[in-house]
Amino acid sequence: EKADMAPMLIANISKFPSQHQDILLRIVMK
Repeated sequence: EKADMAPMLIANISKFPSQHQDILLRIVMK
């Protein structure tokens, strides 16, 4: 489930530039 993936996604997102963080967060939040 998304709830289980959230911590892993947040850890992965932190490695990306802020521009990509916005894109990934939009995908995750849908």
